[in-house]
Amino acid sequence: MRHKNELKHERNIYAIFTTRAGGLIDQNLNSWAVLALMQHHGVPTRLLDWTESVHIALFFALAGGRPDPCIWILNEFRLNYVATGQNLVYDNADKLSFDYLETVKEGKWPYTYPVATAPAWFNERIRRQRGCFTIHGSDSRAIEEQEGNLVKKIPVPSHLIKEIRAEFRRQTLDAFELFGDLPSLAVSIKSQFRLEG
Repeated sequence: MRHKNELKHERNIYAIFTTRAGGLIDQNLNSWAVLALMQHHGVPTRLLDWTESVHIALFFALAGGRPDPCIWILNEFRLNYVATGQNLVYDNADKLSFDYLETVKEGKWPYTYPVATAPAWFNERIRRQRGCFTIHGSDSRAIEEQEGNLVKKIPVPSHLIKEIRAEFRRQTLDAFELFGDLPSLAVSIKSQFRLEG
């Protein structure tokens, strides 16, 4: 979660999402999968999106016209060793030993630091974006403020931005490729023809 204020509402946010989403989501999903869906659709969660692809990281860094774009590289094994004492990334083989929803109900988060996960790509959007997550613990500070050598910030040189965007167009790496829905197709067409609005 990005703000302490959101943490106190975490249980209610989850409940409202699952109640109102109803038939829009698979009712057999576990609480971690529901949390990932929430994150990918813009609901505040304790998850932070990452990608396995430097190209996708660059795409998102350049989206929105930020003045000083950058990408972040995470040392996920070191992070998990610091957070949990285990030198592994939690995935389908090495699962976290607790359930998200039950832990939130109890109000006792087991880790102070974030934990890196590589969940199954059960959702098309997560698959397209080669998604993974960090699950943030009880320390609400940014990862780079919590412990040294966990993340590295790589600025994108301003003189390369135009060339990188041109390469994305050549490779057809665009919003539609990463989101796969009609609104992102509209964004991609407008970008292709350099249309505003």
